[in-house]
Amino acid sequence: MVKICVLCGTKFEGHGNNPAPLNRGHGRCCDKCNTDVVIPKRMDDMLYQMFKKIMSEQEKYMLLSGSLNK
Repeated sequence: MVKICVLCGTKFEGHGNNPAPLNRGHGRCCDKCNTDVVIPKRMDDMLYQMFKKIMSEQEKYMLLSGSLNK
C-alpha cells in the first residue's frame, strides 16, 4: 500500500515512521525524513533537556556554595 509522507509529501511503501515531535497528528513519515529530519530533531531535544538539567544543577550548586561563603 502506497502512503504519503506527512513531512515532505513523497510517496512511500511499508509501515513508515513516527514523525513526532515534528507532527503530533496522524500520519507517518518516509525513511528519508526520519533519518534526515526526525531523528536529528529528537537528538537536539534530548541534548537540550540534558543541558537544562545540568544548568539547573549548577545553579543550585552556585546558590548553595554562595550561601556557605557568607
